[in-house]
This record gives sequence, structure tokens and C-alpha cells, in this order.
Amino acid sequence: MTDQALLVQLLSAANSEKFARLWMGDASGYPSPSEADAAFCALVAFYTHDPAQIDALYRRAGLFREKWDERHGAETYGAMTIRKSIELVS
Repeated sequence: MTDQALLVQLLSAANSEKFARLWMGDASGYPSPSEADAAFCALVAFYTHDPAQIDALYRRAGLFREKWDERHGAETYGAMTIRKSIELVS
């Protein structure tokens, strides 16, 4: 599925309002920006388990911040968040 087709799917899903808020960068309702990141990735991972596609969409989202590329051990924060999100929905 293309990124555009995936966005259409996400924006027409039953929980599209939640995704749309996160897509626009609205992390209200989450205890921290990191939890908003995880929620965004889990919503996307429900439709695709492709880490590169999840990463590409996150980088276009309003939530994107420099922390995404910070190293946390062997992985970046973004790679770790994506991996955990895919595990959660699998």
C-alpha cells in the first residue's frame, strides 16, 4: 500500500479522529510526547508492519521531533518505538 493510500485508510477508520489529531501534532490526552509517538506508530502499524513506511509517515506527521533520531543503545528512539508498536499489534 502506498503512503497516500495508507493515510486515506487511517483517516477513514473508526478511530480516525484520534489519528488525525496525532497526525497534526496534537499530543493532548497523552501523558507524554513519547506516549503520543507510540500511539501514532501503533495506529499505523495496525495497517502495515513495514518499519520504513511507519518511519516515513511519522517523519511527515506534526509529532516529529529531533528525538526520533537519537540513539538509545543499538537503536534510535524511532526504531525502538516502531519495533515495539509492531510487536504490540502483531
